[in-house]
Order: sequence, then structure tokens, then C-alpha cells
Amino acid sequence: MALRILHLIHNLKREGAQSMVATLAMASDPIHVEASVCPWRGGGTYVGDLRKAGVKVLEWPHAGNTPRVQAALKLRRIVETHQIDLVHAHMSDSAVLAAAALSGTGIPFIVTHHSNRLLPKEGRVKSALRYALAHWATRRAMRNVGVTAAVTERLSHDLRVSEDRLVTIHNGIAIPDQSRAAAASFGRQARSDARNGPRIVALGRLVPLKRHVTMIEALGRIRSILPGAHLAIAGDGPERDALAAATERLNLGPHVSLLGSIDDVGSFLSGADMFVSMSTYEGLPVSVLEAMSWSLPVVVSDVPGHRDVVEDGTDGYLVPFDDIDALAARIIQLAGDSGEAERIGSAARSKVMRDYSSATMADRYLSVYTQVLHKPSRHV
Repeated sequence: MALRILHLIHNLKREGAQSMVATLAMASDPIHVEASVCPWRGGGTYVGDLRKAGVKVLEWPHAGNTPRVQAALKLRRIVETHQIDLVHAHMSDSAVLAAAALSGTGIPFIVTHHSNRLLPKEGRVKSALRYALAHWATRRAMRNVGVTAAVTERLSHDLRVSEDRLVTIHNGIAIPDQSRAAAASFGRQARSDARNGPRIVALGRLVPLKRHVTMIEALGRIRSILPGAHLAIAGDGPERDALAAATERLNLGPHVSLLGSIDDVGSFLSGADMFVSMSTYEGLPVSVLEAMSWSLPVVVSDVPGHRDVVEDGTDGYLVPFDDIDALAARIIQLAGDSGEAERIGSAARSKVMRDYSSATMADRYLSVYTQVLHKPSRHV
């Protein structure tokens, strides 16, 4: 009989952790896992994707306005009604909710931590309260999963999670088939031969930590050398107006597109020539993995998370954080050397296929589920 696993996450908007949750739920083998998802603060774009794939999304009305105590009671009823075997919480707030809701039920939960920053930055009192709650919840979780070794180390050091309850499982993605990836590579080569571009893309929420403004500033510095260069940024958020203002200030209106949220990430990436991420920090960056899966050369900031995925000069490039000149120089280099761009992109796709597939991720989580529930695994 399949294990009934409930994924618990605050929402299902198109963001990194949410993407991983949706991918994992859809990649789980239905013979072994009956996955459902509860976005306890409200839905988002992935709700439709999950339901189309046959994954149950369990919501309650006006979720975003539900007090935490009431939310815990609602979650407990969902778990009991649907006879859930194990709750898989994602990030610290969901861990606290799971710990409260499941207290006294005997139903176990695990937590996946998606970022090197385990808790959000807040004032001293709020930070102390958050730490106390997160420490309480993680100690009650049967397993705490870090998406990179660095995240796992922080769980041990910062939250003092015992070693026997720690595990590292890399995020995985749905990898495009070889024919589509090859067609995308052919298109990049054709644009390079015609000196049309490059088409530079970025994907992520428009928030300060993503440092999209650094990309816009870099584009301004390469325009005299690469007059056809264009930057497209997919995602939405509070920085949109500031980024639009920076674009106008640098007279880059025709050369920068702020696309907002998009549904077809594959088409967006397959039509690009290179991918850029200049984040302040990352957990395991799903958008970078997605770009690499399309054989796109990636240029990313040299920060935790990116360093876990990209080997500088082998399957992508690391540039110093917030160094506009270094970013501009690397874009110019890749745009002028199609052979190097193709080599980097091919190595990137090979790495993702080997280490970061959704099937591999789902199998590793199944092993954790069965260990926690003391049931035999097909991998034993």
C-alpha cells in the first residue's frame, strides 16, 4: 500500500522551494507514495499544475488570514481525515505548524530546509522567538533535510539538530528531453553566427536579495560592445518599480524586459543564450539547475548555494558578489566565444542529469519516508 505523504508549505507561488515541492509531489512513484500538498497560507500557480498531474491540493478557505492556533487545528483535521502517514514540512514556519498540529497524534513529520538562511532577518525579540520555535520544531522532526551540505551543516551548528536526524538531499528538477535541449542549442549557435544577441535571462522573485539591479547595471556597461544584447527577467515582486527606474535611468528601455510571472519556464530558457543569477545567497538554486538542464551557460554570484552547484570554469562561471565589471566581462567573453559557451552548457546539462534529476530526488525521499515509518524500502 502506498505511503500517504502530505507536503506542507506556506504557498504554491512560482518560487524555488515551491517548485521543488511541486516537482517532488509529481515525481513520486504512485505505487509507493500517494502525495498530497497543503499550502496553508494560500495557493498559487502550482495548484493548477499539481491538480492536472493528479496530485491532491488540500486547502481551506481564507487560509492567509487563519490564526496559527486555528491553522494547527485545521491541519490536524486534514491529517486525520485523509489518514496521512507522514507530514513533510518545508521550511521553518511549516515545521512549527506541523509540530503543533501533530503533537500527541503519533504521526511523524520531517522538514526540508531550502536556504542557507534558516530563519528570516527580523528584530531581536522576533528573531529570538523564531529561533526558539524553530529549535523546538526541528528537535521533534524525525529527519531534518538540508538541500546542500552547507545547509545541513548550519542545521547542526545553528539549531543544534542531532546528527542522527540530519540528511542531505539535493533538489531535483524535471529534465527536458535531449531533442528539445539539442534544438535549443542549435538556436543559440544560429544566433551567435548571425551576431544577434546575446539573449540574457534571469528567473526569480524581484526582491533585494536577488540583486537584479546588478544585471541591469552590467548590461549598461556592455552595450557599446554588444549592441544587440537583451536582458529578460521573469518574476514579480516589490523591486519591480525600482528595476524599471534603473532601466530608464540607463536608457535601456528597449534592451530590458521585466516579464512578471511566467507559466512556461521551459520556453523561456530554451530561447536564451545565457543565464545569470547574482543573488546574495541561495539554498540549492532551482532556477540555476533548470537553466543548466537546457545546456545554457550560467554566470552566477560566488555565494553559498551557487558554489554547491557550479564548478567555476567547468560547468558555469562564478563571479564575485555584486561585481558589475566582473559580470559584464564574463558576459562579453561568452558572447564572443560560442565554442566555450557550448562546452560550458554541455557540461552543465551532464551534471544536472547525473546529480539533480527529479527521479533521483524522489527516490532519496522515499528512502527517508520508509526509514522513518519503519517500513521496508525497495532500495534496501
